[in-house]
Amino acid sequence: MPLGLALGSFSECTVSLDKGSRLLLYSDGITEATNASDEEYGARRLMKHLEKPEASLESIFADVHAFTNGIVFCDDATAINILAQA
Repeated sequence: MPLGLALGSFSECTVSLDKGSRLLLYSDGITEATNASDEEYGARRLMKHLEKPEASLESIFADVHAFTNGIVFCDDATAINILAQA
C-alpha cells in the first residue's frame, strides 16, 4: 500500500534488482519544492542529481535545500533509498 494513504485496493508486485541497482522512493514534497521564483525542483532535476555517483539521501535533501534557497518545505519531504547488494 502506498505510504500515507488510507485503506484501499492497491496492486502489489515483486521487483528484482541487479547488484548495484538503486531504487528511490520519494514523496512529492521533494519534486514540488519551490524556489523564490515559484519554480519546482521537479523530477528531471531529481533524476539528474541521482546520476551522480556520490548521490545519497543527504545530498538529495541538500540539493533541494540549495535550490529553494532555504525556503521551508510546504509539504512532507520523504525519501527511501534502496541499494541492491546481492
